[in-house]
Amino acid sequence: MSKWIENRAAKFTITTRSGIPSTPSRNVFKTIAYEVAAADKLSYDDWQEVDYIVVSVPFSGRNTLEVNMDLAINIVENLIPLNKPTIVLTSTGVYSSAAGTYSEESALLNPPLKIVEDLFNKLHKVTILRLAGLMGAERYLSRYINKGDQEVVNHIHYEDVHQVIEWVYAENKWNETYNVVAPLHPTKHQLISYEMEGILVEDEPLQDHRTISSKKLEKEGYIFKHSNPLYFK
Repeated sequence: MSKWIENRAAKFTITTRSGIPSTPSRNVFKTIAYEVAAADKLSYDDWQEVDYIVVSVPFSGRNTLEVNMDLAINIVENLIPLNKPTIVLTSTGVYSSAAGTYSEESALLNPPLKIVEDLFNKLHKVTILRLAGLMGAERYLSRYINKGDQEVVNHIHYEDVHQVIEWVYAENKWNETYNVVAPLHPTKHQLISYEMEGILVEDEPLQDHRTISSKKLEKEGYIFKHSNPLYFK
């Protein structure tokens, strides 16, 4: 997971919950974004002051599968003795890139990412959040491409990522897997036209398109702050 979402999560925690006090009280929300490079700076006692842990695994496409697996194994081995509830941020890239609608029960065609999820599922209390394309703030589609087609987008606003994390903890949604994706799926053409020209265009998506479903989250009571990628800010 990118540094971008980790930094956003840290800012969100500080601004919404007064940060992580050095001597936390029981009624103060506490969370730490677990990062391999920073993990050794925290003592066992530090970790015991945390209510739960958010794991954003810094996998790199430049690394071999073996290197990435070693990273995941190292994190899991360090988390097991802490015995803390854990939220793991992975990706909807675990699903096939072929056309279709993909729910949490769909077949997974990215074996390396699935293996990583299975490793974290060894923890006693863990929930997997599969994130769609992260957008919001300075991240918007027209910054990366300037011509859209009729393929639909599967995006999520970073503020909803933060809120889903809080929701999992507050509602005790452990040992679950959720797709974290906005429920509406405009086409790339619609999105880029709106972002660049402020024009809402009528568009029909490709007959065969790939959609990641958010129905499980919605059915279990999560209410999206940003449901339509057209209006992400």
